[in-house]
Amino acid sequence: VSGYTEHDFTATWTPITNTGMPFDIPYSDNIGITLPFDFPYDGATIAGGSTIQVNGNGSIGLTSVLPPTDQTVAQTMLGNASYPGLLAIFSSDMDLDGDGYWQVDGTAPNRVFTIENEDTWFLGSPHFNECAWQVKLYETSGTIEFIYQFHNNQFKKNTIQTGCIGLNGLSTPSFVFN
Repeated sequence: VSGYTEHDFTATWTPITNTGMPFDIPYSDNIGITLPFDFPYDGATIAGGSTIQVNGNGSIGLTSVLPPTDQTVAQTMLGNASYPGLLAIFSSDMDLDGDGYWQVDGTAPNRVFTIENEDTWFLGSPHFNECAWQVKLYETSGTIEFIYQFHNNQFKKNTIQTGCIGLNGLSTPSFVFN
């Protein structure tokens, strides 16, 4: 995915749980949300009005291809041409105890579409290791921000489990930051 780089986030976490539109994220499933504006991505434009897929296992699909719900695939989907347009904020076998929220801020052509998933943790780990995340999509620039409520939170589980962070291009190689 050309044009994307990793940068440290230094702003303050701002939840949208009181201002955003709630939606239910089924465990190990996808839910469709309408993209509110045209979004430039990987040399193409994802059309406003398209349905994007939010997955309870920490990924978002920008195309009609559904993000994987199987743990093994979720951890190996980056760089896999079978999943074009996939955003992996922390993709693994996750559990959740909360709702998702979405919100649009700003005015055209400078809107920001925020998707938030609250209270997420590794499946089988204690609930006190929960974390929330947000994905922000910027209308004109195509900027994508992955924002985590707790930057230093350790997900703990009895066995070693990893998560994937990165982007799959529509037709170009992936950007991966593990």
